[in-house]
Amino acid sequence: MAVILPIAFCNKKINTYRVSQPLFDPAKSNPSKRHREKLNGELESLANLLPFEESVIVKLDKLSVLRLVVSYLRAKSYYRGESFLYSMLR
Repeated sequence: MAVILPIAFCNKKINTYRVSQPLFDPAKSNPSKRHREKLNGELESLANLLPFEESVIVKLDKLSVLRLVVSYLRAKSYYRGESFLYSMLR
């Protein structure tokens, strides 16, 4: 005699189709890109503070911007009569 079991007790897998949601938010999926954009924005704002014309600033690469900013701060602190490190620490 065969026993008929309800579907819940059968060993067969029932195919269910679910609408899957994305596993990640595309806006938050690339932290290195966010970091790079943030860094580039800060470097751009630093470059705009330099006492140069816009045509010169546009041609500068990242390392040149950092080098010129540090040189400018050193020169500024030198003419104030302060040590560069002292002015950075206070």
